[in-house]
Amino acid sequence: MADSYPASSREDGASSSSSSSSSRPPPPTPTPAWGTPTPTPTPRSMSSDAFSAPPPRFLPPGWDAEGAGMEREALYGFTDEERDAWTNRDNDNTTTTATRRRITTRIIDEEADDAAPMSSSSSSSSSSSSSSPFSHLSPHGEGVRMVDVGDKVPSRRIAMARSCVVFPPEVMSAFRVRTGNGIEGGGGGMEEIMIGPKGPIFEIAKIAGIMGAKKTSALIPLCHPLPLDVVNVNIRLVNNVAIIECECGVTHTTGVEMEALTGASVAALTIYDMVKAVSHDVEIGRTVLVRKSGGKSDFVRDD
Repeated sequence: MADSYPASSREDGASSSSSSSSSRPPPPTPTPAWGTPTPTPTPRSMSSDAFSAPPPRFLPPGWDAEGAGMEREALYGFTDEERDAWTNRDNDNTTTTATRRRITTRIIDEEADDAAPMSSSSSSSSSSSSSSPFSHLSPHGEGVRMVDVGDKVPSRRIAMARSCVVFPPEVMSAFRVRTGNGIEGGGGGMEEIMIGPKGPIFEIAKIAGIMGAKKTSALIPLCHPLPLDVVNVNIRLVNNVAIIECECGVTHTTGVEMEALTGASVAALTIYDMVKAVSHDVEIGRTVLVRKSGGKSDFVRDD
């Protein structure tokens, strides 16, 4: 049989339990292991000074704000009226506001003039080129730019460049292969080619030279991208020297010399890469422009 308890006893127990729980103190705030507890932040009013105060200014060491302001005023030639209008920003009368707008407009216009707009590039380019021997620079060595050739008449331009690679004896003994009837335009003679672990060295260098000529404008900053009509790379071995000739042609308003020089140079570098496993004592000789035609003048190298 279940135990029976008097109702009064149960009520007294419940009331005593309730009173003990209500009189029990709240648990203490846990203290972090690294220090005292951080008080809970109280929300601040949006009109508080903490929100309306301007953010701190971080200036570099040694910055002379007053000197910089004087230099800026001297640069733009502010009048007393303009200086007063810009300083008293709280004054919103019509005259002061119009003066501030005039200052802003003048600053923007002067900075735009210093940026050399494209519309005046032709005139500035022609005037600079007349007073400076360098068409890509101003007479003072500044103002680097890409020359405007839009007003020129397209014409046929051809250029050939030459480079060479000199091999040490160990490379010649490792790669030389003789084959017959290989010289283009020759009388059935013997052509000397070089084949290594990576394949036919000269053939790969020819492909690299063609690709290099087509990528000249991406390598030389101020070169115009040209739609080349033809790129022809020839490589022949004379004793221990690989002679590279790159000829480029285009119908355009600017010359193609840089494409020919780049193609010959890239072909020479490719040959070096193909044989460096045998010896690093490989020398890339001088790279020169052999001839050019079209444009202002023609050129033929004597040697």
